[in-house]
Amino acid sequence: MYRIAARFSGGVGAGSCQTSGMPVRSTRARFVGVALITVVSCVAIAGCAGNARLPDVTESDAAAIEAFTRSYAARFAAEDADGLLALMTPDFTVLSHGRAPIEGRARVAEEIRGDFARMRIHSLRFENDAFAVCGDQAWVRGRSTASFTVGDDAAPTDVRGSYLWILRRDADGAWRIACDSAHLAE
Repeated sequence: MYRIAARFSGGVGAGSCQTSGMPVRSTRARFVGVALITVVSCVAIAGCAGNARLPDVTESDAAAIEAFTRSYAARFAAEDADGLLALMTPDFTVLSHGRAPIEGRARVAEEIRGDFARMRIHSLRFENDAFAVCGDQAWVRGRSTASFTVGDDAAPTDVRGSYLWILRRDADGAWRIACDSAHLAE
């Protein structure tokens, strides 16, 4: 059972959609399967978001995902590579337009530490627009803004974009990010 939440004009609505699963054997196949479920969930939320009254998402799921988002943003803004890595699954994948996927927490660690060595983050904000929860998996869609300098640049660069995250709840109950698909606005 999917639990879907979305913000519409400052309010939160939710719905549920059924899906069926099939065994997945490889990490790449598992990732493609989760991505497909994400797309289906996005279509479902678009179809359910009209005038339909949707049932409530659990307060604990909503609070946990918002807490994850605040922690993820705070650790980025603090340039805390180890703290960020602790929020990622071992098979964490980054998907960015124009780049090959960066797969695995170890490979992502190299990228993050390299980025933090070259840049200074002045501000960063994530704002979740919608999310869905299915057992121990969730997707989160939102918008981001950031201001940073690279190297000795005196003037900060301001960017805005959107993201789609896939989260997994671990045995300890903590949400960790399994996939980050981020895109800058044109």
